[in-house]
Amino acid sequence: HRPNNEEIDAILNQYCEIVFFDYRRHPEEFASEFVNASWRGVWNIPKRNDNFVGRSDKLQEMKNKVYCPNGLSVEKLEVVGLGGVGKTQLAVEFCYRMYPNLYSLVIWINAASHETIATDFHYFALAHQVDVKNRTSSEVIEEVKAFLFRMTSPWLIV
Repeated sequence: HRPNNEEIDAILNQYCEIVFFDYRRHPEEFASEFVNASWRGVWNIPKRNDNFVGRSDKLQEMKNKVYCPNGLSVEKLEVVGLGGVGKTQLAVEFCYRMYPNLYSLVIWINAASHETIATDFHYFALAHQVDVKNRTSSEVIEEVKAFLFRMTSPWLIV
């Protein structure tokens, strides 16, 4: 890690409207893209609704809640409401709008039951070459989470 990054960041932050400081990354972060290339993209997200309109205020509210420009934030956001009001469609649209601009990896986990959560984590692990042979469901989930927390680029699980 180069010692003058803080100084460079401070200068760039002064001119953030011009240089888009929130979107810049250091060379080490670019290099990580090649190391973890298979851990990028979207996984298991339902098909995007081409007829989705409006709700920009809710999407912005969701973004403000979960996105931290310095990448150090771990947040939980719950979308609640009556059945059929569009919670899933809102979450799906959020995923597609945030990838790849803010998140390098977006994962959709079916949370209908403990079994579907475990199954989706297991399939994700297999698809991304995580060794899950002879491991319990909770061990698979912990292994995937551990790898995600070691990533240098932002990710989102829905």
